[in-house]
Amino acid sequence: MPTSKQLASAETPESFPTSRPTLNANSSAQNPWVAGSLSAILPGLGQAYNGMYQSGLISFFLNFVFISTTIELESKGLHHTALASGLASSVVYVGGIISASKGAKLLNEKHSAPYQAQLKSKLFHIDF
Repeated sequence: MPTSKQLASAETPESFPTSRPTLNANSSAQNPWVAGSLSAILPGLGQAYNGMYQSGLISFFLNFVFISTTIELESKGLHHTALASGLASSVVYVGGIISASKGAKLLNEKHSAPYQAQLKSKLFHIDF
């Protein structure tokens, strides 16, 4: 239990941080909805929005390959194989949208972790 001296020396709410610190001058919060929507419009664009360019290129390439394969198989009359390829393409497409959205959320959590630790230590007087 804290003593009265410790309580008297406790920091006041005015001394709490008023702005969120950022990791660098260029970092900002990423909106998961924007990232997911960008990946829905053009596969890989949501990952690029999050700064994950290599992941975005891989997503774009995989979608391009699966969609091209599906179109080619359908044009040759291989309907069942085209259906299987189309299903695989759909899984990769939806997975890219989910990946972009979750990537934005994880990026935001990473950027806010120092602020949250600082706030917890000030509120609860715990060293992390």
